[in-house]
Amino acid sequence: MTMVTVANLVVTGSVWEKKTDPLAEALESQARRYWVNVFNSPMQIMRFATETHQRAMVRELDDWDDVNDPRPCYLLCTSPAAAEALAGLSHLKQSLAVRERRLRFAAVGDETAAQFAATIKLEGIARVRREEVMTPAVSGHADKLVQKLIETAPDGSIVFTLESASDSGDIARGLVSGGL
Repeated sequence: MTMVTVANLVVTGSVWEKKTDPLAEALESQARRYWVNVFNSPMQIMRFATETHQRAMVRELDDWDDVNDPRPCYLLCTSPAAAEALAGLSHLKQSLAVRERRLRFAAVGDETAAQFAATIKLEGIARVRREEVMTPAVSGHADKLVQKLIETAPDGSIVFTLESASDSGDIARGLVSGGL
């Protein structure tokens, strides 16, 4: 029997290396009965930082920030995938956990903030609720979040970004040009 296809659906969500997209799998399992072909074609295959890179991240953090420094230390997350990645960075998690009392959190969007808060709490970095994660007034507007941080973070605050190595660096440049 030949299957008649009415539509094609291409799922382009990013996936972690050697993993599959659960949304694509769920759609594929149901689509045939509706005469839909599902093609899983991720736009990006994400990889965790190597052990060497993870240790370098912690050394960089320690170079910029003393554990006993009284200044607030903001951790800014750019995407749900960046929050997910934090769970796999054991050395960084330990280094952040010793700074718990100083940590403040920010995220580019509402979904990212929810994922970020859950990861921070589940991974034992800090006790944080979603409402405590700073977000821009309009979810997804990184420039608005940068402006909000510049306006509200106390002088001398430190901001670290969790983002993909392929991100443009606009957030960091905006923070630096604003004095953070």
